[in-house]
Amino acid sequence: MDTGETARPMAAIITVHGTGDTAEGPDGAKWYQRGSAFSGWLLEELSARGVEAEIHPLLWSGANSASQREEASEALAKRVKELAREHESVHIIGHSHGGNVANDAAAILNWAGGKAGGTRAKDRLRSISTVGTPFFRSDVNNAQRFGGYGFLAMAVISATLVVALLAAPKSLLGLVTDSDWTTVEGEIAKFQDALSMWLTGVGVAGLVALAFIIPIAWKGLLRIRRAGRRRPKARIFSLWHGLDEAISFLQRVESLPIEPFSPGTFARASRTSAVLWGVRAVFFLPALGLLMLGANLALSADWALGRWFDGTPEYPPNGFGPSSLEALAQQVLLFGVAGAPVIFGAVYLLYRAFALTFLERVARGPLNRRVGGALKGIAFGKDGDHALGGVSSRSHRFSTEPHLLAGEIEERLRVDAMAARQALFMKYESGVFSVDADQNEIVQEIAEDALTWDALIHTTYFDHREVAGALAGHVADRLAGRDGAATLLPPAGTNDQTGFITRLFSSTRSFGLGMAGLGATSVVLLAAVAYLAVLAGPALNKDHLVDAPQPLVPPAAFLTVIEKGEDCADCPEMVVLPGGTFSMGSPTTELVRGQNEGPMRRVTVQPFAVGKFEVTYAEWDACIADGGCGGYRPNDQGWGRGARPVISVSWQNAQMYVSWLNGKVEGAPYRLLTEAEWEYAARAGTISAYWWGDEASPEYANYSDTGLRRTARVGSYDANPFGLHDMHGNVYEWVEDCYRGNPGLPSSEDEANDTECRRVLRGGSWVNGSVNLRSAGRIRFTPTYRSGSFGFRLARTL
Repeated sequence: MDTGETARPMAAIITVHGTGDTAEGPDGAKWYQRGSAFSGWLLEELSARGVEAEIHPLLWSGANSASQREEASEALAKRVKELAREHESVHIIGHSHGGNVANDAAAILNWAGGKAGGTRAKDRLRSISTVGTPFFRSDVNNAQRFGGYGFLAMAVISATLVVALLAAPKSLLGLVTDSDWTTVEGEIAKFQDALSMWLTGVGVAGLVALAFIIPIAWKGLLRIRRAGRRRPKARIFSLWHGLDEAISFLQRVESLPIEPFSPGTFARASRTSAVLWGVRAVFFLPALGLLMLGANLALSADWALGRWFDGTPEYPPNGFGPSSLEALAQQVLLFGVAGAPVIFGAVYLLYRAFALTFLERVARGPLNRRVGGALKGIAFGKDGDHALGGVSSRSHRFSTEPHLLAGEIEERLRVDAMAARQALFMKYESGVFSVDADQNEIVQEIAEDALTWDALIHTTYFDHREVAGALAGHVADRLAGRDGAATLLPPAGTNDQTGFITRLFSSTRSFGLGMAGLGATSVVLLAAVAYLAVLAGPALNKDHLVDAPQPLVPPAAFLTVIEKGEDCADCPEMVVLPGGTFSMGSPTTELVRGQNEGPMRRVTVQPFAVGKFEVTYAEWDACIADGGCGGYRPNDQGWGRGARPVISVSWQNAQMYVSWLNGKVEGAPYRLLTEAEWEYAARAGTISAYWWGDEASPEYANYSDTGLRRTARVGSYDANPFGLHDMHGNVYEWVEDCYRGNPGLPSSEDEANDTECRRVLRGGSWVNGSVNLRSAGRIRFTPTYRSGSFGFRLARTL
């Protein structure tokens, strides 16, 4: 009947009861049963504000369970969609964990606050109110997000492969048409049929597994996407009392420093476990030996039957037969019995060490966090979902319009709760202090009674009409397009606008301080690096020795030359050098220097004779012709012998030549140069990278830039101021010393006699770049190593 008035929009109010609200009444919800008066109050308050509404209770198990809250959230989202088709607006009121259900359902719907006249369910959902809800934060990090997408991708790829196996297993085996491992007619076809059946079975099993995997993957991905969405601007009306027991209890549980495994737990527990593992280890080897003996008997029987029936050889081709296994089994038994004390002691000590190091110092912390988190999760939900946390009276997902009960109703709730608790105590006083009472039964009754509606503020919100009025006021404001104003400014850090600005300022300040600290740290580090590179590096390397006096180079006329053949027919030409003190090594300013070229040292060298040239093929071949040098004839690579430096000789080969030559002379023996003598002779009174300066030049040495690509005849390039040729380039020259990280240290007698230490080579070669030719450059190889770029030069003690 038309009254001439515009029909008021019909609002659907979905009430979601909370944990512990299950009822004994026929309707199944204690809130709804007890709340018949509250429902009337709510409808009256809405009507007084011009809102016509219907109440639709959502009855769920009410269990404190993360999985059941998830199921209830999906059911609530579905219910909102259904009611949105029939009503102009939908509103949700959730009590206790029912508020979490409402929060998650809104996230499922991707609720953005609702819009007047909207056609979609998320637009028809105009308001969400919660009463006494301890909200849980559920975060998703990048690893979880990657895992979710990766798991779904794996399921899709697996599904594709399974479908391929089921659709065409024969076609996948079509390539198997020939075989080298069998010539029996029909064997390939049988193999194809067997493998096809096997692949089909794998496909069917995979299909069954995917029936479980894909829904789990899809549901997990939806959770991850839902938790990872950007926070919408929609606001939840959150009402609570300052003494709400559920919120305060869960917040206290969350902050508890739970440590199931205290310090020393694993160390103490490892004693008994170490003994047990030690005993197990002692019995393991004898048991293994007995098993091997049993296997040996079976193998022996098999071999005996084989020899009897078909002439099988007594032992298999690889030589491992029954007798070998029996011998091994006897050794295992013998060691297991005789070595029992050693085995027990070793296992005991290893297990104790494992417990004291890994379990106690490494694993105890993560275990405490996991187990402690699970224990807290049991308080949050029966599933023990310890990923839920951040308990708050305000939503973590949406903005919150807080309403803290204040004034007369706050006091009334507090007084009523205190009276209920006093009555509860008086009820059980005699039983608690009675000698004959069953204490366990009484504690159980108290626990059940304390969770009733009459004992906690958390369960008595709906005994008061003011709560209905506050909820109705929020619904009316939302329908009128008003967001409503907070009745209490939330503290800093909550997710309203003020909290957001505070957090933004705090974050900006923290970011600024952090960047300033990072900048200061970077400056200090750069200064330290600069100091080490510019100041400390040269100081530690003793670069100042470059400026120290170097040996005076006498004119060529005053250098004594021992002509070839002067001491013996086969003795090489030598130059006698005066002794002197020089700076060995390279300064940090020398380009492309190696770390093994410092620190620099002042080294004194006594007068000695040094070969004017590198030892040549002609000189080596004379050794061979005289029956020396072990008869080793190095390959000349087809370049010719004669006056070319001998190559492909090791340090040991060079020592063989030295020994042969010393057999030709009397007095001071021939030898290889020491590393200090070589650098003294190569520098010839200079401190530059090369004797001619700091720049490499193919005019003075044979190296890779000359383009010759082979050795040159000795003496082809100018001599240095000491009258020595090819100190740089042509061939690397073995020296006497064992390699040390720092040059200039004299070799000890033990090192000089060590035939295994790596020996040093100096001077670079025809195949190397200019960096290897420098006076301070040095490499090392084992004394037996030969190369087409390795040769040597002689020295003689005076």
